Amino acid sequence: MIKSAQPFFSEVHKRKIKKDFDRVLSSGRLIFGPFTSRFEEAFSRYHKRSYAVAVHSCSAALEITLRYVGVKGFEVIVPTNTFVATAFSVLRAGGRLVLSDSEPEYYGLALSALEKRVTPKTRAVIVVHIGGYMVPWLPEIKKFCNKKSIALIEDVAHGHGARLDGKLAGTFGIAGCFSFYPTKIMTSGVGGCILTDNEGLARFARSLRHFGEGNGLGDIRYEGSNWIMDEFRAVVAYYQLIALSENLEKRREIAKWYSQELEGIEGIHGLRIQKTQEPAYYRFLSFLGPGYTKANILKSLREDYGIEAGSLYDPPVHRQPYFEKNFRYKPVDFSVSEQALPKQIALPMHPGLRRKDIHRIAKALKEILG
Repeated sequence: MIKSAQPFFSEVHKRKIKKDFDRVLSSGRLIFGPFTSRFEEAFSRYHKRSYAVAVHSCSAALEITLRYVGVKGFEVIVPTNTFVATAFSVLRAGGRLVLSDSEPEYYGLALSALEKRVTPKTRAVIVVHIGGYMVPWLPEIKKFCNKKSIALIEDVAHGHGARLDGKLAGTFGIAGCFSFYPTKIMTSGVGGCILTDNEGLARFARSLRHFGEGNGLGDIRYEGSNWIMDEFRAVVAYYQLIALSENLEKRREIAKWYSQELEGIEGIHGLRIQKTQEPAYYRFLSFLGPGYTKANILKSLREDYGIEAGSLYDPPVHRQPYFEKNFRYKPVDFSVSEQALPKQIALPMHPGLRRKDIHRIAKALKEILG
């Protein structure tokens, strides 16, 4: 089986992780120790941002950031083409979820759709870097949000190390919210991080991640939760950060292999990448031509050829049963997503893939599509 995702650990880093685990166990300090601080400092330094606050998940990072900007009772615009965790974070923070359609070529939040959704009650916009691709018009979204005094928040669950105009994902808005879930480009098992230049947000996040404490747990100032990253996960996250450049280099090489192997295969094509974009390639997004049924192709890839593939994200948020039942969105409001996502396939992507694996995937697609 060619897996769709697989964590990337070198043998050298495996040995170092084990040694640091021994140090954590010997110290007896399992949370808020030197390894969490080491990771936070390294993560903020890598992104050239002032603060990094390690938390339990990207969902926690999003909810904390949304609560800081004060979305309770106000609207938050989120692309419908995202994982439900992005939408749920708005609801948990007390905000009113406003879903928006995607752009037909890059499948990220469309500026034209965003402009139609904004009202005087809009407090925040969440941009999601689907598949590790940053939309080329993100600077325009930022400019629009600044003009309207709307907080711009980045969901960087897929975008570790992606760049636009040379600027890293997670550095455009008030905060970048990262995931270190097992399938992500960087993983710590579970985990997340808030990246920001806002001192107030960093202070607020450090409080909320540990039950809303001020000067210790005898001084609870906010309604917080247990959203901490422990020392073991901080160790793993640190070495994943050290390996990020090598990881990204390999992913970009694999993306070139895909482009070469898929060229000339009728019925499928990849995203057109502009010069300003440096994707992180969480997955290699490709799109089927008319007349092909995605479900049948994914089933055949898995059962007949031993290849895991999927989609990001189909069904989109407005088509998920919970949101259909409780929010009653009109599909006509999401015409691009409705038409495009049934044709999107996320092909396997991880540093363990070899050229012959990509050739095998392309050969399988050619046979199925033919």
